[in-house]
Amino acid sequence: HRTGRTRREAVALRQDDRRPEVGLDQARRDDADDALQADFAETVNTFTIASVAAGSYTPQYSAGARPADAPAAVSPDASGRLTLSIKGAGSVPLPGLAPAGYTVTESAAPNLTNYYLTTPTADRTQSLDVTAGGTAEAHFTNTYEPYLSVTITKKVVGDMGDTTKNFSFTIAR
Repeated sequence: HRTGRTRREAVALRQDDRRPEVGLDQARRDDADDALQADFAETVNTFTIASVAAGSYTPQYSAGARPADAPAAVSPDASGRLTLSIKGAGSVPLPGLAPAGYTVTESAAPNLTNYYLTTPTADRTQSLDVTAGGTAEAHFTNTYEPYLSVTITKKVVGDMGDTTKNFSFTIAR
């Protein structure tokens, strides 16, 4: 029995009279091993928020959460999809969100150096309704399994054994 390691991202959509915003938060679990924590600190996950009104939005990244290639301002595409990325354990409020229904999708959750993602794609999308003065949150949990290795050793014995012959092997799951 293998136990997966998890990393949790929380996505909060907020709207109030003073500062309507979308907030994306990522955090690692305290029980993650050292290798997972190190991978997580450098990993960039991407989130897509659907049905965002046209305009320019300025993400407010927490310290260390802004990926090196993240633009200072973001705008939704022609279909209303806005994309934000977060590096490691951080957050990024997005001021200026209108009260509406939104679909939030973790659109890119890469494998890590020592772990591969096992979270089903269906578990990486949530629908939220943000009302005037309200807050909506979506929580995403990514589960990772460590990469495993297999060593195959072929031993040729006996007087008729041909040690120069190639042997084929198939590994199946």
